[in-house]
Amino acid sequence: MRDQIRLLIALQKAESEMMRIDNRKKVLPGQLIKLDEEFQAVYASVEENRKKFEELNKNRKEHEDKLKKGHENLKKAKERLSEVKTNKEYQAALKEVSEGKRINREREDRILKAMEEIDTLT
Repeated sequence: MRDQIRLLIALQKAESEMMRIDNRKKVLPGQLIKLDEEFQAVYASVEENRKKFEELNKNRKEHEDKLKKGHENLKKAKERLSEVKTNKEYQAALKEVSEGKRINREREDRILKAMEEIDTLT
């Protein structure tokens, strides 16, 4: 009789384990779907940030090229200052130099802003 009781206890433990496994089998697919959805959302976010990063890098490089050209133009405008013959030409050249400096400052600000956003994304 003791052997039968031991067998019944073992059977009961086995049935409990089977029920636990069966419950896990029912729950796991739902958890897997939820995890997959979370993964897809994170992946989409990473891809969006990667594209934004590439766009910011491209814009930064474009602004740096424009800034380089702006510096060259500013240098030429400053050289023209010494070549002018009338007060009117001198005033126009000064205005050109001033405008070139303003545009270059704006480009530098855009470059710095792009670099800050790139750092944030990184």
